Amino acid sequence: KQWYQRRVRGYDFTDECNDDCSTHVRMYKHDFLFVIALIFGLAATFLNTVALLHGIYGYKSMKTETGLVNKCYVLLITTGDLLQGIFLLVSSINDKFFNTSDCITQFKWTTSSLCNALGIMSTIGSLVSLYSMTLLSLIRARKVTSIAPPAEGMRRKTKVVLSVTVLFIIAVSALIAVVPILNVLDDYFVHDLTFEGNSLLVGKLEKDQLLAVITTYHSRLYTGVQKSRLSWRSIRNLIRGMFRNGVVEGSKISFYGSNGFCLFSYFVKEDIQFRWYSIAVLITNLICVLVIMGCYLYVCAVATKTSAGANKSASKVSTQLQRKITLIIITDVLTWLPFIVVCFINYMEWIQASGWYFVFSIFFLPINSIVNPIGIYDDIVYKWAGALKERISKVIAKFFRKDTPKAPIEMNVVAID
Repeated sequence: KQWYQRRVRGYDFTDECNDDCSTHVRMYKHDFLFVIALIFGLAATFLNTVALLHGIYGYKSMKTETGLVNKCYVLLITTGDLLQGIFLLVSSINDKFFNTSDCITQFKWTTSSLCNALGIMSTIGSLVSLYSMTLLSLIRARKVTSIAPPAEGMRRKTKVVLSVTVLFIIAVSALIAVVPILNVLDDYFVHDLTFEGNSLLVGKLEKDQLLAVITTYHSRLYTGVQKSRLSWRSIRNLIRGMFRNGVVEGSKISFYGSNGFCLFSYFVKEDIQFRWYSIAVLITNLICVLVIMGCYLYVCAVATKTSAGANKSASKVSTQLQRKITLIIITDVLTWLPFIVVCFINYMEWIQASGWYFVFSIFFLPINSIVNPIGIYDDIVYKWAGALKERISKVIAKFFRKDTPKAPIEMNVVAID
């Protein structure tokens, strides 16, 4: 009997449960990780919900064409960040209170439909936010040198172009997120199968490992067959035919479950079949980040030259807008760029970065989802922060205020004869 060893999130899974396998296999192995993820999820969900509602309400008040277009892309960014916040919130709560996976059912969570749904949600959110920020940067770079005054309202041509680009961003993001879980592409995106409760087929098994079992059982029919000639569907049918007392259905550890965190599999190596898909998306994201950086530097250079002749009120508005954009772009660059670099270094196997995936994906990239609404609507944040500070000051003053004794009231009594 062949002995297969697997290390998933620090656990050594062999053909039976062992001392390294805890009673509960979780995404957040420590409570402080769960608390951080929950706080990030709550903050991102709340801030982006408020920002989205405020943006929709304020959309009608925008008068110029440029303002309406910019506001539309800002709403897209906010929507993407909101999906990221919901992912963190739902995944942390589910992992803490509803994840019943143990040593035997360790892959029940990563093979579930909810895991795929959360992975799709997270991917769509991150890509919509990144692509929208890229187009918004290109629009700002184009408009910064325009001397024509902003048009009132929105022309029909602009509405058509805006509608097409918005639908394109959403469609491309959704397509990239959904393609890896399509059944017709299982032979490309599925890397392992798992057979829950089966004492012979233990852990997660790759195609060549299952092929070894099949060729042993069907020695006359499949001697020397290559794994590339058998589809996952054929393998599952052959495995099913090996057991008479019950139907053995292998569960797919799909694209989102392969990393153990229900996230897009950016960390790939040469032996992963779907590596080129992940690398293509990484290259696209890298191009977007570089475009955002280039447009920002160009806008800053042009704005520096033109700021000297601007009046004070216009300069103040421009400075406020530039501060908001700078905060958003800095967080985008400082989160995405190191992550992409580490992904490529991991692929080249210069370092073993698999253990970093959790840190980057759960705690590093979601920082955007918290900072973006603060940067876009910092005036609302400052207003709320001021009101909260004033309320807290009143409560503290009332709590520590000492009652001073009241002075006696003197009454002059006048006698009337």
